[in-house]
Amino acid sequence: MKLIAKQDISQKRSYEYEIFLENTNNKIYHAKFNSRKDWIMKQLYISNSDNSLIYEIKQEDNTVPKIIFNFLKKISPIPADRCKFYIYKLGERIGYILSTTKHGIHIEAVINGAKYEAWNLYNNYISVYENDKQIALIERERVNSYADIYYINCNDDVSKEVIIILNLITDIECFTFAHHKEPEYYKVIHIASPRKFDKNWLPNQDK
Repeated sequence: MKLIAKQDISQKRSYEYEIFLENTNNKIYHAKFNSRKDWIMKQLYISNSDNSLIYEIKQEDNTVPKIIFNFLKKISPIPADRCKFYIYKLGERIGYILSTTKHGIHIEAVINGAKYEAWNLYNNYISVYENDKQIALIERERVNSYADIYYINCNDDVSKEVIIILNLITDIECFTFAHHKEPEYYKVIHIASPRKFDKNWLPNQDK
């Protein structure tokens, strides 16, 4: 099933869209994106107004006006101010993200029944929590204006699912802090091999 987004011609500068089921007049959502940078990743997610559906938004070509919305799955209703993402591993759904902030600096996720959180401590560090216990720290090294290296510091027995969360964090970082230029100027982020976790190395700072 396809969903078509039609641009409101009177609101070109703000990229407003009304979303309709294909071949019907059934309007289900109104979306507004403030600038072209919202499309840099060419993939966004929204839910409909009652939070019962989630849609994957993909840019059809290099132009903004026509977007294809692919129907994904029904989900349980959760608060309207939260973003919803499913987490897949080898094609199997293992969890979902409950929320992010506007700038992607706080993430809550549920993976295989365990709750994970990640917080920016300050510019070069991201702290990761599992069930309210800090389990990992990401150190960011700035290479240049377009590239960062992330060193993942975690316990020896850290689960692979946490690494998935770390990867998701870096994806959001890439999107949030990308320069406001054309897509060929994507920031490149590399994930380094995990280093041994040293509790004494953690900054003495609460989340």
